[in-house]
Amino acid sequence: HNQCFAFSCNIRNMPGAAAGMRWHVYTTRSLYVLTDGGTPTGPSQVVKFLGISRETGVAQEASDTLKGLQDKLAKLAGGHSPRPQVCVAVLGCLTAHSESFLILVTEAEVVADVDGKKIYQVGKCEALPISLPTGASSESPSSGSEAAMALSSVLHMLSGGFYFSKTFDVTRRLQRRWE
Repeated sequence: HNQCFAFSCNIRNMPGAAAGMRWHVYTTRSLYVLTDGGTPTGPSQVVKFLGISRETGVAQEASDTLKGLQDKLAKLAGGHSPRPQVCVAVLGCLTAHSESFLILVTEAEVVADVDGKKIYQVGKCEALPISLPTGASSESPSSGSEAAMALSSVLHMLSGGFYFSKTFDVTRRLQRRWE
């Protein structure tokens, strides 16, 4: 059973959830590891991160020293240190035809400022595979598959016509906030 949405409430509590920050997403054989993208001041500084299982989508928060996190990432990646993929936001998970994906915003621009809170328009999204049907490749679905067509449609829809904020609830009308 895929538990993709387990991380959605936890990620908001990570230190980098403030406006303007960028997430770092490290890909290993078994996990995606998300950090807040901040620059630690030394190897003994504690870093909070979120690990998401590539098999099940289950997420767990953890913390370690910078050196400890780097060592864990290298071990999980087969001995080399993986390079992070930088993203502006993590939108969540999408399941299409039994295949689940972590949806990342890789490009966004500020289009409004409401009471000092920035509203962004998504420019580009990417999808990282989380759980796949038995026997499927660990890469993106083949271009002719139903999952690939659904994923392509969603990514196209999100790019250029989707808005989000890291500090402002864009799902409620402004008038309702003042009541």
